[in-house]
Amino acid sequence: MPSMRLLSSTNLHVEFNLFNGPSAVTGGYAILSHVWQGVEQSHREMASLEDANATVDDPRVSIKARECCRLAQAYGLRWFWIDASCIDQRNSAELSEAVRSMHEWYAGASICFAYLADVERPLDPALMDIRAAGSAFRRSAYFRRAWTLQELLAPRRLVFLYIDWSELGEKHDLADVLQEITRIHPDVLTFRRPLSDFSVAHRLSWASGRDARRPEDKAYSLMGLFGIHMCVRYGEGVKAFRRLQEEILKMIRDHTLLAWDESQDTRNPSPLGPFAPSPAAFKSVSRLVAVNFKDFVAVMGPLCDASHSREPVSLTLLAIGSLLANRYQVLATHRPSRPPRD
Repeated sequence: MPSMRLLSSTNLHVEFNLFNGPSAVTGGYAILSHVWQGVEQSHREMASLEDANATVDDPRVSIKARECCRLAQAYGLRWFWIDASCIDQRNSAELSEAVRSMHEWYAGASICFAYLADVERPLDPALMDIRAAGSAFRRSAYFRRAWTLQELLAPRRLVFLYIDWSELGEKHDLADVLQEITRIHPDVLTFRRPLSDFSVAHRLSWASGRDARRPEDKAYSLMGLFGIHMCVRYGEGVKAFRRLQEEILKMIRDHTLLAWDESQDTRNPSPLGPFAPSPAAFKSVSRLVAVNFKDFVAVMGPLCDASHSREPVSLTLLAIGSLLANRYQVLATHRPSRPPRD
């Protein structure tokens, strides 16, 4: 696990410290989940304030850093993490390691603060029903950004915050309305069921309505949902999502990955091939489930004469098409060659 840089909430002055991963942070830490707004305060700027021995309430310190410091203190946590301020993005190696470790860092946090910059706290208590149709909470940009998907899923405890940094509610208590907004099962949000209970296509469908500033982040932000660690190559564009699918196919025996629907992604036309052009192609396939091999053989065995053999049967991909446009997934079965007998 690469080192993570945290900010102190107890020192009156700006102070960074390096830790060898979440487990090395005695007493835990808080972490911020948010949608970037224009230019965020960089690590370089915060480091210069640390060198100048600036206090946390110095007006040069961003409001996000000051409020995170206050909230971490309120929850009895000495350290907190903000992506823009704690990652030196000028260092490509550090940025790459941070991107690959992001899911673990959010999962390892004692608490995550999800800041909603576009949700105001209503002055009239009668208008505070965030579950109401058309509420600002439901319409928040937070639910349309790529990175905030894993930031929503990874932490066990997540508190949503209004624009004024007051508390809106906790993820655990809002699982029902979050399901309506994100289509993510409440059992996933509340950690009653692991991500692995849901097919690859189902998990990718959660990202279908989300966007990112950089096309690569549509792929990199999903690595943690599948336990994938692949090289980060900013500049490769949409190829990143293809690489992600290749890695998923290597790691997880779940071919729902190949059952995407090209009609859902008109912005990224792709030549016929096994992999989807973007997560948008999985929007309509959330109900797909992976069938284990024994069940598959029980149903398909009589058709391919596989159920009558005790030998293992493997599936070889001959051609993959999308669900629509009269193109279908084609699978062939074969028995592996026997070793020569004496």
